[in-house]
Order: sequence, then structure tokens, then C-alpha cells
Amino acid sequence: SADTVSGLFAGTYTVYVTGSGGLCNTVSEAIVINEPAVLALSIQTQNVSCLGGNDGSIDLSVNGGSSPYSFLWSSGETTEDISSKPAGNYTVDIMDFNGCTLSSNATVTQPNAMTINGAPTGVTCNGDANGSINITPSGGTPPYSYSWSTGDTVEDLINLGGNTYNLSINDANNCMDSGSFTVAEPAPVIAGINTMKDTVYLSQGGNLQFTNTSSGATSYTWNFGDGSPVSTMSD
Repeated sequence: SADTVSGLFAGTYTVYVTGSGGLCNTVSEAIVINEPAVLALSIQTQNVSCLGGNDGSIDLSVNGGSSPYSFLWSSGETTEDISSKPAGNYTVDIMDFNGCTLSSNATVTQPNAMTINGAPTGVTCNGDANGSINITPSGGTPPYSYSWSTGDTVEDLINLGGNTYNLSINDANNCMDSGSFTVAEPAPVIAGINTMKDTVYLSQGGNLQFTNTSSGATSYTWNFGDGSPVSTMSD
């Protein structure tokens, strides 16, 4: 019944004032007490591009409450937005002009490490060009682009000779990894025969002795062209 009232919630209140003439001398007034909108925010996060990088950022949009707002991040910044951050979890405390507060957190992530798994297939014979390299990249942010030391830009290589081939891969964020892969080839086949003979021994009906000194093969076939059986021997 006093002329002042406090501790009110938002809403509409009506006051009745009665003069000395009693109820016949009463007036009323409706009074609206407003409140600010709920303090709220939206968060937009930019994740780190490459593993171990520090180009992450968090962008806040604050609504409601009563501006201006103040900010305190777990990383120590007092700005609304933060940038050039590594991967991690960040907490922010927001206070408006009236001391109303709001806390929230956001996580900046990073991609997995890029890896290159390669499976080379060696050539069949020395000097052939039927080797290949099959590549399986992972991690980073697909899609990937490829740059081989041969000038090729495809993922896998075929029709290769024996050699070492270098590969660089870039992902969608231009993060890079590299590797070297060797296509093996067998040693060249070198044919050789040593002949042992003794003129006297041969004149007496002895045998001529041949010794195989070849290298690089896994089996050998003897054929003397005299009708004797052809024989095959392993290395």
C-alpha cells in the first residue's frame, strides 16, 4: 500500500490511488515493467587445417541481455572472437551491462595425421617395364592430389621399370605428406660355361666336362644337340 514497490518481476502492475473523497475519488494506472531478452549466443568454429597447426578460430554472436558485453576466454583473451588457435577445448564467460552472465564452450578439432601406404610390385625380368605401385592414402582432409617424380598426377602407377619413385600428396587443406617406393627387379641373367678338356683323355674315350658359371637365373636347361636327353637343373 506504499507509494513505492520494489523486487518485482517483469509484468503489468496496476496502482489505485484514492483521494480524501473515498472510492468516488479513485484513479488507477497500469504500469509495465519490461525485461531484456534472454542472454544467448551462437558459436561458429573453424577447425585447424593440418595436424599440429594453429589456424583454428571461434566466432561468437551474442544476443539478448543488455549490451555492451564483456568476454573472458579460458585462453586468456578478452575479445569476442579468438583466432590463430591450436586444437583444444575453449571456455568463454560472457557478462552483459547489467551483470547477467552466460558461460559456454567450443572445441577446435584437427585432422588425423596423413599417411601413405604403398604396395610396389616388382618387374618380372630384368629390364622389363611391368612393375606397379598401388597407393592407399589416409588421414588429412580428402580429396587428395598426387605428384610423382615421373610427372604423373594419378594415384597409382603401372608399367614401371625397376627404380625408386617419389610421391608427394596434398589434401584439400594443402597439408602435405611424401614417400618413396622401390619397384624391384631381379638381377640380370648372365650365361657362362667353362669347359675342361684333356686331349689325351678325350682320345682314350673320355668325356668332356662343362661347368655352368651362369648367374641371375633360378633354373638351367642343358641341351648338347647330340640326341642326349635334355636336363633341367635348379640353381
